[in-house]
Amino acid sequence: MKLKIDLYLALVVSVVLSGCTSVQPSVRLESCQSPGNFKQIYADSNYQFGFMRQDTRANVLVFSQTRQQLKRITEVSLANAKLGGSPRLAQINMDFAYVYQGRDYATLPLHDTTGDYDILPDKIEFDTKRKIYLIYFNSNWRDVSVTTESEIQRITTKLEIQKRDLDELFNAK
Repeated sequence: MKLKIDLYLALVVSVVLSGCTSVQPSVRLESCQSPGNFKQIYADSNYQFGFMRQDTRANVLVFSQTRQQLKRITEVSLANAKLGGSPRLAQINMDFAYVYQGRDYATLPLHDTTGDYDILPDKIEFDTKRKIYLIYFNSNWRDVSVTTESEIQRITTKLEIQKRDLDELFNAK
């Protein structure tokens, strides 16, 4: 009898606690005006990703093919992120593990340690099994200090955006 009560109590507590947990979206978006100078990084039948520079500012954008809407990506979750280090000969410090340590989200575009430079994604891929967009930074960086695959992996930053989060955010009014 005591075992049944303990199991029942454990079940009730787990149900109550699961109702209290909130799942944070993998991405945060905001409305924006149509870009005049949009540089596409990736496109599939659902979304186009790219960026636009205006004066000294850059925006990372996503366009819903279905909704025919454009939004600015303001933040991406750091859950499952791989934050890369700075290339040894880079003029600016891009140690993203340091810059974003202790945070839940990274603002886009990424910034160097001084906050003076915008670092834009250089590659985006869609993982069909996991249904996520993989956003890469510095994966195409090459100089005399970045010549091996292990060095490329060390400096590459990868963020993940769940497709379902984009679907929900574009369907929200």
